[in-house]
Amino acid sequence: RSQISGARMKLLEARPGSLESIMEIQGMPDQVRVAQSLLQGFIGANSQSVQPSQSSRDVHYPRWN
Repeated sequence: RSQISGARMKLLEARPGSLESIMEIQGMPDQVRVAQSLLQGFIGANSQSVQPSQSSRDVHYPRWN
């Protein structure tokens, strides 16, 4: 459970050979929005500090209804 957002976050195991992972976020709508925002900020901050060949990975965000 995220101490900041209150949401539960779980990193699902990536498929063998895949460069993509899925992060499952559960909680109340406000908790999920905060957790998603924190995660996007973390990914954005870290993608600026990696080598160009590594930063070419696509980050896919689910659609939130």
